[in-house]
Amino acid sequence: MTEKGCKVTFNKSGLKVFLEGNTVATGQLSKNGLGSLYVLNGEPCVQEDFAHVAQTKNGIEHWHNRLGHVSPEKLVQMTKEGLVNDLQLVRDATMSFRETCQFGKQPRNPFPKEAIGSSKILELIHSDVCGPMPVSSVGGN
Repeated sequence: MTEKGCKVTFNKSGLKVFLEGNTVATGQLSKNGLGSLYVLNGEPCVQEDFAHVAQTKNGIEHWHNRLGHVSPEKLVQMTKEGLVNDLQLVRDATMSFRETCQFGKQPRNPFPKEAIGSSKILELIHSDVCGPMPVSSVGGN
């Protein structure tokens, strides 16, 4: 907590956590058979004149990933038409080229319709090769 700018004070009965001069959490000194331990209360202290602020990441690249790698043009269209709740692009609608998206969207050739077959016994063999296995079988081999 101190790395995030909080000040923590301890006394004989408990503790208080301050952020910018405001009390944001409290705790009590708990004594059990193992010794004394300060226990932080589960709920934050919220004062009426104190607000918690959360920063959200609403860049176009964030929404591009979140919505299945949709194009930037479609994201701008969704924003204009209000099609997605909380979709408000905070930066311009340009994105850097993403090679993974390009390869993922490329069409692939279908599997061949004719099967490769054999005309003689053992001319074409399909097998799975694995081993040696690190564990013994039920028979001990």
